Amino acid sequence: MGTTINHYVTTAHTKNPTFTQMIASTAFDATLVVLTIGVNNVSNGDSSSLLDIAIGAASSETVIIPDLMAGFVGDVSVSAGSRHYIFPLYIPAGSRISARTQSVRTSGSMTVYVQLFGGPHNPDRWWYGQQVTAYGHNAANSAGTKFTPGDTGAEGTGVSLGTTTANHGCLVLGVQGHPDDVAWAGRTYHFDVGLDSTATQWLLADYWIAGSTSTELLGCDGLWLPLFWPVLSGSVLMVRGECSGTADALSAAIYGVS
Repeated sequence: MGTTINHYVTTAHTKNPTFTQMIASTAFDATLVVLTIGVNNVSNGDSSSLLDIAIGAASSETVIIPDLMAGFVGDVSVSAGSRHYIFPLYIPAGSRISARTQSVRTSGSMTVYVQLFGGPHNPDRWWYGQQVTAYGHNAANSAGTKFTPGDTGAEGTGVSLGTTTANHGCLVLGVQGHPDDVAWAGRTYHFDVGLDSTATQWLLADYWIAGSTSTELLGCDGLWLPLFWPVLSGSVLMVRGECSGTADALSAAIYGVS
């Protein structure tokens, strides 16, 4: 069924001070977390949102996955309309998992599903971290860093999402729309993730996504796997994209697992 996470009704672009419980107590040690987000969209409008995932007792939560791009998503019952994030992340048995959001919207909600997977605690078989750091998100407008993919199959200019403040073993890309552009033509996109703003090393290419004329990102993250790569503190994270036609402005963030 998923869990309904309400937007903060008092002030836009402000984290809801109350977390909503999704799992009261996890049954086993998890080393992989899959989050599915849906039903957070305004047709031909701005639905920019950021989502926090936390563990810990009520009123003592610790955010372990901050500021996920969580706007411009459609009905979670339709696979193409939902958004999936995959994190190799350790969550110990007995953890309470909860979530909160901030949004341009002061009404409405999103639906969030959590899937946990356990496995052998052997880093030679499966690497996982314990904390996620967000780069490129913008708390002032609940969006990410603005970038515009290239038109008609041409690669756009790489845009920096920030400099890493820790060593990471995995990167996860997040994309949503941008408040400056909510009149979409309905195009398909490919995205690339890279390091270094001057001589960019593009680590992974052609993450696919489609944008609908009702400002939904379709298939967003549906086939996007985590990028396992050793990224040192002080590295510049980059994103770029290409579009099937004239591109709309989008926003992006990258999440480093450590």
